[in-house]
Amino acid sequence: MGLYEKFLGILAYYMVPPYTTHLHKHRGVRFTDASSVFIGSNVTIDRTYPEFVTIGENVMISPGTSLIAHSSPPTSMKERFLPAAQDEVTIGDNVYIGGDATILPGVTINDWSVVGAGSVVTKDVPKYKIVAGNPAEVIGDLREK
Repeated sequence: MGLYEKFLGILAYYMVPPYTTHLHKHRGVRFTDASSVFIGSNVTIDRTYPEFVTIGENVMISPGTSLIAHSSPPTSMKERFLPAAQDEVTIGDNVYIGGDATILPGVTINDWSVVGAGSVVTKDVPKYKIVAGNPAEVIGDLREK
């Protein structure tokens, strides 16, 4: 990733909607339809591998959320315990992500799902489910509402 893309990532973090979505698109984040996506301010979308993040249609990502597509522990830990990891993050269609949520590498949030504010999502979220907590767990089903 070049300096230009890193600059766009920092700018997108501090920018206000609707400009945030366009800046992330230019950084390499993949969108099904960027015009239908709302990305709040202070949202971090992986600054090293934005191309590993895919966002569907009609998605709202509230302020303070982090979408993390890689982890890179200190060299001393990498050599002995934890290898660096990078994996896709996929957000389906018609998804709402509450403020200050954290989505970890390798997670897919399927269509018609809700992630509660402050949640840490460590595994895939099934369709129509509401998840919350740290780690996030299913607390409801949209079809029952």
